[in-house]
Amino acid sequence: MRATALKDFPYSRDGLTILHAREGQDFDCPDALVPGLLGAGYIAEPDAAAPKPQDPPKTDEAPKTDEAAAPTGRRGRKPAED
Repeated sequence: MRATALKDFPYSRDGLTILHAREGQDFDCPDALVPGLLGAGYIAEPDAAAPKPQDPPKTDEAPKTDEAAAPTGRRGRKPAED
């Protein structure tokens, strides 16, 4: 889960390596640590009002191509028409 550190603290993802979260830093917090860090006031959840990425609108039309973008042969020439 993405979270924002409210104060500096060490944490570990694998139980061996110690990482350090810094105040104001947004970081990927291991899910198992979230309840304890939230309860102790070490992290805040990102704003629910923050904009979320959206998928581009879907269209039923195939992408338009023009002749200049047509595939070319091995030597950069357009293939011969039969």
